[in-house]
This record gives sequence, structure tokens and C-alpha cells, in this order.
Amino acid sequence: MKTDHMQGMNGAKATIVGSYSTTVYAVTYTPTTGGGKVSNHKWVIHEELKGAGEQPFAANNRFILEANHMEGMDGAVATIDSAEQTTVYMVDYTSKGEKVKNHKWVTESELSHNEHFFIRFKCFPLGISISHMPFYIVIIPYFTKTKR
Repeated sequence: MKTDHMQGMNGAKATIVGSYSTTVYAVTYTPTTGGGKVSNHKWVIHEELKGAGEQPFAANNRFILEANHMEGMDGAVATIDSAEQTTVYMVDYTSKGEKVKNHKWVTESELSHNEHFFIRFKCFPLGISISHMPFYIVIIPYFTKTKR
């Protein structure tokens, strides 16, 4: 990854465990648990704004956050610093020996592209068998390279 939202993220290898096409916001808020104002926090998605509805919002709008990926975020009043329509990713990564699972959120521009993609997939049993061997449906996502 090539971002520093959290200490130790920059340069860490990450595995994408989810993706979501939405409007993503950088926000400023004061945590409900006390402490100082958090400026330009990256990222909160449109669906994490209370009463957000369908249409995205522009900078300087104020909302109540319904996000819980940082302590004191849920219920805090936030001001939108910037907004962009993009795909966001939930990632697992290791930083200084500590594993972080399901980190919300990073954008494509914050991920380094590699020649090798590591993909997660799941097998779902069909409940039938031939010669006592169960059958599985394997769902495998695929990635394509694009010119930049």
C-alpha cells in the first residue's frame, strides 16, 4: 500500500478482501469519546453517513457518522472535506508483525499494482457426490490489467 492513514500502512503488503463502488469522503470530526478534532480522516463511505439517501454530497456538508471503524466515530458530527466517486477496498495487512483484518477503507490510487495478484476464493458444497466425492462450485474473481 502507498498510504499512511494508519501508522505502518505505507509499504505494507495487503490482501483485498472486499470492494465497493461508492462515494468516498475525507471528513473532519470530533470523536464522541473525547479528545481532539480529527482532520481530513480518510475514508468514510456514503453509506456511513446518517440519512445519506441516494445522492452524493459535496464538501462542507455536515452529517452524523454511522461508521465504527475508528473509536469515537459512530455518532460524531462530521464535515465533509472532499468527496469522490470511486471503488474502495477493505484490506487485510500486516504492520510491524501485527495483523490487521478488514481495514476500512483504501482507494485504488492508494494501492500499488503488482504483476502478481493473490486472490481469495470460496468453495460452496453442492450436497451431491459421485463415488463418495463431493462436488463444489468454485467462485473465482478475476482481475484485468489496465494501461495507466
